[in-house]
Amino acid sequence: MIVLHSFSRFRISEQLETWQALERVRQDFLVVDAFLVNDCDYDEALKNVWAKGILIVVEQDIVAAYEMIKSLFSCDEDWCAYEYAVEYRDNKNPTYVVQNGLGLTKFTVKAQLISELHKWFGKGVRFNLDCRLLTR
Repeated sequence: MIVLHSFSRFRISEQLETWQALERVRQDFLVVDAFLVNDCDYDEALKNVWAKGILIVVEQDIVAAYEMIKSLFSCDEDWCAYEYAVEYRDNKNPTYVVQNGLGLTKFTVKAQLISELHKWFGKGVRFNLDCRLLTR
C-alpha cells in the first residue's frame, strides 16, 4: 500500500495543512513524496509507483486526514475517490466546483492496469490525467 503525495513550489501556503495531515498517515502507511518541478514530473511520479500495490494519490492542496486515507484503503471498490472543491478564477472572482479527480483517489492494482494510464507515461503528458482516466 502506497500513498503518493505530489507537491510543487507553487501555492506553498496551501500545502502546510496537507503536510501536517500526512504526518499522522506516515505512522501507518508508506508515503512517497514526489516533488514536481516541471510538467512531466507528475506522470514520472505515478510511473514510479504504478502497479506496485494499492495506490492512493494525494495532491498538494488536498488535506487528507488519516481517517480518509484509512477509509480509502478499506473501500471494497477497485477505484475510490473523495470529492473536493476546485477553484476556478474568472475576472478575479473565484468560484468553486466540487468534483472528483486524482486529488484524493485510491486504485487497486487491477484498476491501475485497467485504466491504461501507464500507456501515457513518458509522453510528456501532465495535464488532464484525471480526464484520461474518466474515459476508461
